[in-house]
Amino acid sequence: MKLGIDVGYSHTKVFGEGIEFSFKSTIEEGSLDIGNSLVVEFEGKTYTIGEENGLYANEINKMHSINFKVCLYTAIAKAMKNKTTEDIQLVTGLPAQYYQAQKEELIKELQGKKITITLNDSPKRFNITDVIIFPQSAGVLLLNPEKLVGDVCIVDIGGFTVDLSYFNGKKLRKLHTLELGMNILANTLVQKIKAKYEVSYDVLKVDDILDTKEIIKDGNIINIEELIDEVLQAHANLIDNRLKGIPEFNMSKRIYVGGGSLRLAKFINSEIDEDTIFTNAKAYYKIGCEKFEG
Repeated sequence: MKLGIDVGYSHTKVFGEGIEFSFKSTIEEGSLDIGNSLVVEFEGKTYTIGEENGLYANEINKMHSINFKVCLYTAIAKAMKNKTTEDIQLVTGLPAQYYQAQKEELIKELQGKKITITLNDSPKRFNITDVIIFPQSAGVLLLNPEKLVGDVCIVDIGGFTVDLSYFNGKKLRKLHTLELGMNILANTLVQKIKAKYEVSYDVLKVDDILDTKEIIKDGNIINIEELIDEVLQAHANLIDNRLKGIPEFNMSKRIYVGGGSLRLAKFINSEIDEDTIFTNAKAYYKIGCEKFEG
């Protein structure tokens, strides 16, 4: 089975033949009695995956992150559907700036790995026979090469990082990573809410707040759209200011991808890939179809 899996700091996205799904990249030890939750047993421990009260990863090196491993193996197990055993040809990615330094380590860690995991009481065994690692944010090169004419910067705004890939003549020339993902915005927003409304929210609730534009205080619903726009604008400006310190960004056409770019779309004056959530996972799968035999 060939799979493209983008284990982001906020969400894990999976794409394959007849397969397309995502879940939050949170884990919590123990089994939570929540309908439709993903509960896995791995290496003697039980984890609940993708729920709001779980913890996100904050490690730069993914192989040092239990979140990365558990989310990756859960994604594979879920993609197997009713199968109990499978050989997996995997393509996944790393943040742009850490790609060269961590690529070989990640391949060595994953290739040939035999995993036994139980997903929602269903035992799964799989062997990762082949692994390709690709830089995050470079997926547009494979899915939409016609967009990469001349000098182009792809900016991938994710949960923990902002990855920039600079292309010239459809060739990847430079990679940069800024630790300015949407987790920074989430922290800022909950601090602003607490200061203005004297209500404490966990950062894991920020997605819901951004969707509804509402909070609740003393049982009353309060619309905070104006405050949200203020925080979104400030974060978009922060990212833009840092990107302008990269010479290639100033001389290139810009295309924004990643879930964060959709959140910030109102304040980004550049092209945004509307099908951006699965861009990396689809690109990874396409690489797998081209590179893996059979």
